[in-house]
Amino acid sequence: MDLLVLLLKQYRQGEPTEDLYYLTRNITSKGITPQYSKRTFEQLKNSGGLRLIRNAMYLDSVTLYYETLKALDIWLEHRLQRLHNLFLANEEIFDGWAING
Repeated sequence: MDLLVLLLKQYRQGEPTEDLYYLTRNITSKGITPQYSKRTFEQLKNSGGLRLIRNAMYLDSVTLYYETLKALDIWLEHRLQRLHNLFLANEEIFDGWAING
């Protein structure tokens, strides 16, 4: 990203744009999302297994962790929508043959 910003600041009209194309499409095409599972927590919760955790501080910590994952799910959904919109914009702005040339 630093190199892209530098190139954009130094760019003069009429200069080659291959590096700008490549860096912009490459950077904005990264759609990495964290992977996690709530299966164990859901099983403990549904089976009543959480009651086996006697220490209230530990139970609160485990519950807070999985409640935080709910907020993360909402954030990820918004992020995926923004990435989708970005991919659509990239297709309109950048011509893929110039990169793959």
